[in-house]
Amino acid sequence: MPKTSDNLLQACQTLFGTETPPQKDFLARLQADRAKSAYRSQIKEHHPDRYEKAPVHIRRRQTDRFRDIHQAYRVIEEFIAKRQRFTSQLTDISEQEPKHPGAAQPRRRKNKDTRPADENQASRIPNIPLEFG
Repeated sequence: MPKTSDNLLQACQTLFGTETPPQKDFLARLQADRAKSAYRSQIKEHHPDRYEKAPVHIRRRQTDRFRDIHQAYRVIEEFIAKRQRFTSQLTDISEQEPKHPGAAQPRRRKNKDTRPADENQASRIPNIPLEFG
């Protein structure tokens, strides 16, 4: 396994926990808002300011954990951005491919009503005299 995928898996475990190891389908469906939500909850829990009255060794440990969480979020954020660029490039390429001359084109639906839009609206409004009094 390349080092980058090891970093990505480790980042997922840092943000999402080690109970369920991330699968390939997890990474394929991972959305930026879910990663951001996990990041925020981890940061809130491990922020060094919450431990300012704790002993020095605990503050150091929480500061290191805070840095690890931040780095893990950056790795996942970069992965999601690369994945989005890759999928957008694929859609751009598929849209640029020439259509086969013998391929059936989708049929366009003809609009039966050829009146202008304002006439269509006027015909739907009932002609009722208004009484003011």
